[in-house]
Amino acid sequence: MKETKKCPYCGEEILAVAKKCKYCETWLTEQTETRMPVGSPQQNTSLNSNKHKNISRKMLFVIISFLIAVFGIAYYFYNDYQTKLQAEKDHYDSVAVFKENVIEIRAEASAVRKLSYLIFYDFYRNWRSAIWDHNAYDENNKRVRCNDFNKAILWRSSFYEGEGALDKLRQWNDDIAKRVKETKQAPEKKYEPLSDRLADMYYKINEVVDYCLSPEGSLQTFSNRYEVMLNELDGEMAKVDIALEDIDEKDIVKAKSQEYYYDAITSDMNDYIDKVLSK
Repeated sequence: MKETKKCPYCGEEILAVAKKCKYCETWLTEQTETRMPVGSPQQNTSLNSNKHKNISRKMLFVIISFLIAVFGIAYYFYNDYQTKLQAEKDHYDSVAVFKENVIEIRAEASAVRKLSYLIFYDFYRNWRSAIWDHNAYDENNKRVRCNDFNKAILWRSSFYEGEGALDKLRQWNDDIAKRVKETKQAPEKKYEPLSDRLADMYYKINEVVDYCLSPEGSLQTFSNRYEVMLNELDGEMAKVDIALEDIDEKDIVKAKSQEYYYDAITSDMNDYIDKVLSK
């Protein structure tokens, strides 16, 4: 029977010449002499230390995982709050822009209505004067002999072109078109009827401006047509005013329309209105 001995580390019986324990797999050479024998106080202290280290690592992992979860949840709610806050701000801004466009559209519409009536009425008077009285006002606001109604209209068109009035009509018309397009998508459902009314009103404004820039027909058809067009525009403006009740900015609209209109009236035009058209 081969000679045996006990492993100094695990206590199991092993061959006396063994260099490595087959049970605990510890080398039994001089290089491993620093390892503490099983059950020794030193080994127990080392095992306890390793055990505490493992527990500490697990606790640290749990704490870090918990903190990551807390920060993740906090970030989610913070991000959700910021998203809602931005959405509310965007909505508020879109309503503000919508209202600003509505005010500008309605104010410019009133200015178009007033200035176009002035021009239409002047065309009509000068046209009729050339036919019946054989005199008319030329592009310099001087009354001269004339029995050509085409020339009479051309003179007045040149006068208003020179005074910038026709450019004002073009400018207002283009600006209204742009703003109506921007208000096509209402920010809230309650503004949708107003958005539709603005589009209908612009259609009539465009007709009026085009006819101011290019009058045609006989004296009677011209007179009838511009009256019908202005009446239709008045009707659409009234519908806008009804839909405008929710915005409650009529005083601002009125002030702006007056400002735009008087800005378009030059001193020469004002003198002409006082002396001739106001009679």
